[in-house]
Amino acid sequence: MNIPDILKLKDRYQNGKDNIGKDLIKPCLELCTHYRRGTGFFSSSALKSYASSLEHIIEDNVKIDILCSPIIQDKSLINVLERNSTPELKVKTIRQLAENVLLMAVGFHLDSKRIDYRSKLLSYLIANGQLECKFAIPKNFEWPAEGDNTHNIYHVKLGYFEFPDGSRVAFDGSFNESDSGHSYHVDRTQVYCSWIPSDEIRLKGIIDDVDIDWNETNEYISVYPLSKDTLEIIKKLSPKKRPRKPNVPQVKSYEKEKIIPLTQTLWPHQKKAVLKFLNNKSGILEMATGSGKTTTAIEIIKQLFLSNKINSVIICTYGSDLLDQWYKEIEGWIIRSESQKLEHITTFRAYKTHDQLQAYLNNPINSILIISRDAPRLKRLLTSKQIDKSKILLIHDEIHGFGSPAMVSNLSSLHKNIAYRLGLSATPEREYDEAGTDFIKKEIGEVIFTFTLHDAIEQGTLCEFDYITRDFILTDADKERRKSIFSRQARAAKEGNPWSEETLYRELSKVVKKAELKPLVLNDYLHENEGALSSSIIFVLDREQGDEICKVVSHFTHKYKTYYAGTEKVYLDMLASNEIDTLIACERLNEGIDIKGLKSVFLIASPKSKLDTIQRIGRCLRKDPNNPMKRALVVDFILEEDSDNERVNTDNQRKEWLMEISRSRFKNNKETE
Repeated sequence: MNIPDILKLKDRYQNGKDNIGKDLIKPCLELCTHYRRGTGFFSSSALKSYASSLEHIIEDNVKIDILCSPIIQDKSLINVLERNSTPELKVKTIRQLAENVLLMAVGFHLDSKRIDYRSKLLSYLIANGQLECKFAIPKNFEWPAEGDNTHNIYHVKLGYFEFPDGSRVAFDGSFNESDSGHSYHVDRTQVYCSWIPSDEIRLKGIIDDVDIDWNETNEYISVYPLSKDTLEIIKKLSPKKRPRKPNVPQVKSYEKEKIIPLTQTLWPHQKKAVLKFLNNKSGILEMATGSGKTTTAIEIIKQLFLSNKINSVIICTYGSDLLDQWYKEIEGWIIRSESQKLEHITTFRAYKTHDQLQAYLNNPINSILIISRDAPRLKRLLTSKQIDKSKILLIHDEIHGFGSPAMVSNLSSLHKNIAYRLGLSATPEREYDEAGTDFIKKEIGEVIFTFTLHDAIEQGTLCEFDYITRDFILTDADKERRKSIFSRQARAAKEGNPWSEETLYRELSKVVKKAELKPLVLNDYLHENEGALSSSIIFVLDREQGDEICKVVSHFTHKYKTYYAGTEKVYLDMLASNEIDTLIACERLNEGIDIKGLKSVFLIASPKSKLDTIQRIGRCLRKDPNNPMKRALVVDFILEEDSDNERVNTDNQRKEWLMEISRSRFKNNKETE
């Protein structure tokens, strides 16, 4: 066997343009006699890369050594660790946790009778002595603070293979021993081969490093083998013979089967929305902020995956906070799923620092991609020949944003062959943009289900709220600023660049939104209503106005933060956990933020668009399981009558509309499905 001729390895691999699992691990495992690996994290999912080599591994008695760190993912486990009083007890506890990780990997922590094929293989290899796991802990281990569960751990990413002819291959990179590390995370690794003279020194160095750690001669780490007790559990529960891959029955078509039972915890309106979409296959769900659009969409995903109508999902929206929230919801749903089919879904991200679009395109089947609303990136995705549009569900969250000129010019007609197209929004119409609204309807469809704020409060999905208004007037300085706008308009017209009505309105509205007296009016309200800032968001126009509002707020509480573009998301967590009383924010918080305990919203600057107002007040209307009697508060600032009639009309229209919604009351009668 001439290993160099058979393998033809590259000197460097990177997931995305390569696949470390398929291009490096798989071919080496198919030929090697020994594989030794040092890794930060080990997961049974790594067996996906081992799959084609298992015949060789088992029958030729290939030895696999894995040295990894204990993985502490559960805060309650960290609390257990913190209660241990001595270093000796702490190390003992860590060893127990490390072995629990392995038991979790083989599935015994759930139900020893329900281990799947992969778990059986893993346990068989361990029990048979072919897969040996050890756990490494740094000797200068510092106790992790809660929330920092990977602090100061064994975190190497290297390994080597040995072959029958004496050849050896070593690698040193950034990937862990897991399916994600092998195939999906944007990881890299360098490869060194014994038959390449220039690789000899680095090859030997990597092998020596791995062996020193494995043989417990590294003075900086402590290495612990699997205990006899844990090994006995695995041996007792593992198959006595090599497991055979089960025959997976084909899922019958959706039309021939009764519908998959809907999740019982869904609200009645969510069930209706799901059924409506499944029947239509495309269209928009117009659902009030806080009424469970995300949960409804996830139920649709479940129905279509389990009925074999789709094998891939694309979720598109904008804003890192909202995209992160989608990722968190999807990952949580997969973890909680009781279906083996759903448990093996892989989630990819293509936004901000996450660059997994190509990884998704390489592996679209049984995958979910969460992607930002970026026209060139979406065009690349939707024109790719690597996806099968007939088996895809595409979700556009906050669908109103999808009708922008950039989307219209880049993505027209690219959705027409996608099997299922779902739009989500509280108000899908684009104000002042008929072309954008028409584009949305052509690409996604019409509104097929509506559930308003009034409906949500009546049903008890959202809480009731009080609507309080505070009047203000324009100062002489405000009026001077308004006059200057008319002067600028006249000058632009004279120069041959006339303003549109929309431009004039936008400039005039800024004067009203940033009226000088608003901070004083807020100050008076807070003096009259002690504690009104507790668990609240104050919406302002921009940073300049936010700074003025901060001066007022600082007289009533020191526990406040500002939240603008570029602000760390941690402030949202602090508000949710009551570490701070209030956030002063602008447009960034309009969409997709879920803080159930939020009590109040202050509309210092409110746009003309109903959409923005719905989203802003929706922040505080969510039901709070810790406060079933919650009643929210919306404080609005209204311009008194003066010569700015259009703006007065806008404020009064909003006042009348919100006053009407605030009269909505929960009807204590169960809605029939």
